[in-house]
Amino acid sequence: MRPVVRLFTIAVLSTCAWWCMRPVPAVHAQIMECNAYDRQDEDPCDTCCSVGTYQQNVTDGFVNGPGMQTIVENSEDCGTSVSCPGPNPNGYCGTTFFNQAVDDPADCCLPEGSPCNQGICCDDLVCLSNNSCGQCLQDGSSCYYDTDCCSEFCNSDSNTCGPACGLSGDYCSVDSDCCSYACFGGYCQ
Repeated sequence: MRPVVRLFTIAVLSTCAWWCMRPVPAVHAQIMECNAYDRQDEDPCDTCCSVGTYQQNVTDGFVNGPGMQTIVENSEDCGTSVSCPGPNPNGYCGTTFFNQAVDDPADCCLPEGSPCNQGICCDDLVCLSNNSCGQCLQDGSSCYYDTDCCSEFCNSDSNTCGPACGLSGDYCSVDSDCCSYACFGGYCQ
């Protein structure tokens, strides 16, 4: 009976060891639309101290528009030597809660119309040539830059988005620039 118990114990321990060593998928924060908040430097303990410590980026939550900030709740123990480094005749005045607007490029994305150079455009948006997040242009849409087109090809002759390969009459440099045509004399034939 002992060999069976030992064999069972070894099987259970081996299974547990295998289960503990298997890779765990990484969990990433979800990218979300964020805002730019009205913010200023302010002393949260101003009613307690004659000279208090100013906190940066304190916000009342007023939204200035799209941006890359989230609100973090913070607190300060008013009346301590840290919060009131100057003279403080009031002593300890309790805990004051306040909100701070913090830049959060890891968790924020920019909605449509936002300037791309301020972060990452949200899911289905691309950075257009005018430096704004927006929908890519479908085939046949008027364009000036390849990056504006969903196909990533703007025909320079017609200034329209099209397939990534040229059609008959489109400008080309090599045969592979043309969909099913040869490149002859700089044009798909």
